[in-house]
Amino acid sequence: MHAAKPVTTLNVARGTCRTWRAARGGWLIVRACAWRAWVTVEGDPADYWLAPGEALLLAHGERVRIGGWNEDVCCEWRALDAVPRVPLALLVPSMPSVPLAPLRGTH
Repeated sequence: MHAAKPVTTLNVARGTCRTWRAARGGWLIVRACAWRAWVTVEGDPADYWLAPGEALLLAHGERVRIGGWNEDVCCEWRALDAVPRVPLALLVPSMPSVPLAPLRGTH
């Protein structure tokens, strides 16, 4: 059995959607699009519209559909073990006051 790559690039062509499953927990990060990428997680009633640089945390095995609004989209998935670990004390002062994407499971 092959280990999942720690970083995977996901390109979605204009006018299409792509279904993808997280082989393990990690972050889905929007890298390039003119406006926002549409992301929906199977079993989650919410849709997420992410701008470049915004991210959504995915659990092991979660399936997502990714698309753009009449544009190409490029996303990157980073396994949790590929994300640099930073002490929480260093993150708190620079964290935005409003989450970039709502936390799932809290509504």
